[in-house]
Amino acid sequence: MSEHFQNKISTGTFAKLCGVPKKTLLYYDEIGLFQPDHIAENGYRYYSYRQFEMLSVILALRAIGMPLKEIKEYIDQRTPENMIRLFREEDRKIQSEIKKLKQTRQFLQTRIQLTQNVLQTHTNIIQLEEQEKTYFAVTDISHTQSINDFSEAWREHIQSCTEKGVNVGYPDGTMVCVEDIMEGNYLKYAYIFTKTIRPVQGIPFFEKPKGIYLVAYHQGPYELTGNTYQKMITYAEEHHIKLNGYSFEEGMLDELVVPSAEELLTKISIGLEEVPCALF
Repeated sequence: MSEHFQNKISTGTFAKLCGVPKKTLLYYDEIGLFQPDHIAENGYRYYSYRQFEMLSVILALRAIGMPLKEIKEYIDQRTPENMIRLFREEDRKIQSEIKKLKQTRQFLQTRIQLTQNVLQTHTNIIQLEEQEKTYFAVTDISHTQSINDFSEAWREHIQSCTEKGVNVGYPDGTMVCVEDIMEGNYLKYAYIFTKTIRPVQGIPFFEKPKGIYLVAYHQGPYELTGNTYQKMITYAEEHHIKLNGYSFEEGMLDELVVPSAEELLTKISIGLEEVPCALF
């Protein structure tokens, strides 16, 4: 078998070898992007082995979203310098996509772990819980006057966290001053927060100290957390515990997880001034 014959590969065979539909090769030929190496007198089109690499590059560029028009422009004007410029530009895009995918994967893994933990937790009791130091990216909402102001502040908070890569799956939450809780102002939020691994430059943050917290789980609409706060205050009074600082409301089962407001589950942790040794 001659070398010339070995190097003539039919359109169908070449398509199978390259893992693409035959119609893709025909279309690329039609628009002048990637054409057969040889056209016989009978009109049959044949490709050669040395065209594998060129098609591989085209397919790779398509896979990362480059339009066919831009690919053709590069091929028509290809030089070593243009190749370096193009590939560097596409490499930067790939690195950006990899970063986004890693953040998405971390988001999914965090949500899985948090939800699994909640399903294994007794949520119908009030208890003291030792918690580690935690960093929160925060937005001050203590001066918001209306639901529209509150919604806009929340939107800006989420946008800021997203731009800085802060949101990795931890649910957003709110902070309420203990003084307001004791006065019955359960919905007078001081801050919106998003848990983060470490402080992030360009975003205000709050350091929640390591310590013992009074913890309860509120099931139902956020607007009714006052019912749970009243139970927590009663518990604190009966056990001679003095509340201090802030409460931290974290949506453990939020709208992403459950279909109705009655099934929402919020973890409430309130800071303490001191804990009687007999209790912990």
